[in-house]
Amino acid sequence: MIAHVVFGALAAAIVLLGAGTVAAAREASATQPVDVAVERFSIQDLSHRDVDRVYYASRFYLAMTWDASAAGQGLRAADHFDVTLPDQMRFPEDSAARDFDLYGEDGATVVARAHVDPDPEGGGTVRMTLTDWVEGRRNVRGSIYLAASFVRSRLNMDGRNTVQATVGDKVTSMEVEVFGDRDIHDEVLAKWGSPDTGSPTASWTMRINRRGADLTGARVDDSLSEGSGGDTYVPGSFVLRQVEMDAKGRVTRVVRTVDLAGRLSTAPDGRSFSLDLGDPAASLVALAAAAGHRRRSCSGERGGDRPRA
Repeated sequence: MIAHVVFGALAAAIVLLGAGTVAAAREASATQPVDVAVERFSIQDLSHRDVDRVYYASRFYLAMTWDASAAGQGLRAADHFDVTLPDQMRFPEDSAARDFDLYGEDGATVVARAHVDPDPEGGGTVRMTLTDWVEGRRNVRGSIYLAASFVRSRLNMDGRNTVQATVGDKVTSMEVEVFGDRDIHDEVLAKWGSPDTGSPTASWTMRINRRGADLTGARVDDSLSEGSGGDTYVPGSFVLRQVEMDAKGRVTRVVRTVDLAGRLSTAPDGRSFSLDLGDPAASLVALAAAAGHRRRSCSGERGGDRPRA
């Protein structure tokens, strides 16, 4: 048997990590570009884990942590900074992915707004515009996560690729290995994610028992965010299919959709599941499921001096 697991995609998200308090010194009517430093620049999988080796057809997050503390006490509403995105990547073009708000810890206060202007051929720009939430705060830092995929024609396939982004006039870069399709040998389990454009969900595919081993009595257990985050499975979204595949794991025929009654159990909090594979006579099986995602929050402090040890 073999299994696939599938979920929907987060289009994009921005998170402010923290801010202390300052006294405003600039004219209230003046706005300006913000001088930010890039502290971290990476590719992440859909579980927000940094990766340096990615399958060319995968969907992933381009992640960047930035620091605007150089602005000192001068941040004002409508201050902004621009990011030029890597041209080896393609970003969602639907409206939900292009314009979105960043909310505070109360889930209602908008602390920043982002506008993504993607290039259909690859790359583009994103502008981060701060709201009056930043006024009276110091050491404002944050992270931005953009769902993306690779532009195959611009890749060094099965090799290292240098990926660059520009923030203001500062260029930051990283290296990532991108690999293509290969014949699968003796694989028992594989899992990957795929964002759903314009939806707050992410799709996952799990391939089980490509090698066709005897898995009598076997069970598959899995969880979202290691069972501790805010992501949950979408009820009724699991699908289990028996399939046939070629040597590279591509489905060539769907044999049947398997009844999940008595096979699938989901935790009460919706963060994990258990699947009984049952009779292993079928050599290939595909499993599909969907996960919902909560938007992320930000934090900051006002008033007084820094706390002392």
